[in-house]
Formats: sequence, C-alpha cells, structure tokens
Amino acid sequence: MSKRSAEQSAEQSPAKKAKSLEAAVAAADAADAAQEWREVGANAGGAADDDGVAADQAPADASGDLPFGPPHNGQTNLYYEYRDHTADIQLHAWGYDLAMTFENTALAMFDYMVELPAMAIKETRRIEAKAHDLNSLLFAFMDEWLYMFNTEMFVAKQIFISAFDRENFVIRAEGRGEIFDKTVHPAGTEVKAITFSEMQIHETDTRCDIYIIVDI
Repeated sequence: MSKRSAEQSAEQSPAKKAKSLEAAVAAADAADAAQEWREVGANAGGAADDDGVAADQAPADASGDLPFGPPHNGQTNLYYEYRDHTADIQLHAWGYDLAMTFENTALAMFDYMVELPAMAIKETRRIEAKAHDLNSLLFAFMDEWLYMFNTEMFVAKQIFISAFDRENFVIRAEGRGEIFDKTVHPAGTEVKAITFSEMQIHETDTRCDIYIIVDI
C-alpha cells in the first residue's frame, strides 16, 4: 500500500468505519444463524429430535432478518415459494448462506411433488454433484435429487449439505426421508426436468436467493 493510500485509510471517517463494522457484524450473525440452523437440523419439513423422529415444525427464524414464504401444504415456516411461469413453475428459495439456499431449493422441489408434512424420516440417501461453475452445480445438485425420486421414489424431507467446494464445484449432501407410496402419501405435481432457463443465484454477506424453473 502506498503512503498516500495508508494516509487515506487512516483518515477514514467514523461513519464509514461504523458502516464497515456493521456489515462485518451482520455477515458474522448470518453465518452463525446458518450454522445453528444446520446443528438443529431445522430444514423445512421438520427437525429431527434426539430419537430420530421429525418434529412438526422447524423453529422460527430468531434473527427476524429472514422472512418465511407463503404457507404451503399446511406449513408456515418455509424459506421458499412458488411462482407461476407459463407452463412451468419457478422455485424461489432463500437462506443465510449458499449451502442453506441450495438445500431449501431442493426441498421446494420435493414439496411441490408431494406433501412433505405427510412424509416420515425412515431412510437416508447421499448424493454428490459435480460441475464447472455455480449455475451448473445448482443444476447438477437438483438433478441428482430428481433422479433419486424418479428411480427410487425417495423423498427427502430434510437435506443437509456436508461439503460445499466452491473452487472445484463439488457438493456432497445427505437426504433424510422415505419412499413415496401413492396409496399412502398425497401427491402433488410431477417435476419432469430441471432447466437452466432464467436461473439466478444472488448472494450477499447476509442472504442468498435462488430462482430456478422446473419443467412440469
């Protein structure tokens, strides 16, 4: 850093310093909230109790900074919503960080195909998604879960990303749920395919939003 730059930095106004500190604190709070969310196991659709049984609802957002989406399938504490888009549907999900938002996007897809509150947590599946950039990683991540549903009829009621490598674009995740049985579980609308159409990923220090259109 040049002497002039150092002097300018030292002469930074108190207002700018306070703003920078406020942004840093907000980012740290968001990171802590995301970590607490994962430790509690509070994905949309219920948190796992100590005995492995899913609770009825995830805890409310304590910070008040992350709003819930509209009620869906009797749930009121969702970090996603659905937007009509010609013959398809657009999923909009959000979270404190990118991993949480990826998780909520996949849950939004499952909750559109079935009624997640009616599903139990009986089995576990693990997936790995690889890609060459962030958008293609989102596509691969969603496509892995859709493939799991199409081949095994497995529905993830909870999804936890255990590894998110942003340099090599690799995700490892675990889904907890059960096999869908149309004679027992209420069905929603079939998702035929994931698309890149109008895909958007917005990320700040304190919040992430994802928009993705699925073919129905």
